[in-house]
Amino acid sequence: GGLGLGIEKHPELGEVAFHWGDNGAFRSLFLIVPKRGLQPKRILVYFTNSQAGHDIIHEISSLFLENREPLAIHEWVNKIEKTE
Repeated sequence: GGLGLGIEKHPELGEVAFHWGDNGAFRSLFLIVPKRGLQPKRILVYFTNSQAGHDIIHEISSLFLENREPLAIHEWVNKIEKTE
């Protein structure tokens, strides 16, 4: 294991940086959306105390991104957790 920063290329938002993690029953995620044009840089951080905490990635990121095209990160994280 180790710390790493992922980059997802979004068609409208550019390169969105993310990091997710878990520690037992605790789950977390952060997203950094870069400044583009008149849009300021935006940052989302959430922490949960549930093993199902990553199940809300899609809903939280959709609200944060104002229902733009969804990020693939939610599918990727949930797929990895189900194989571990």
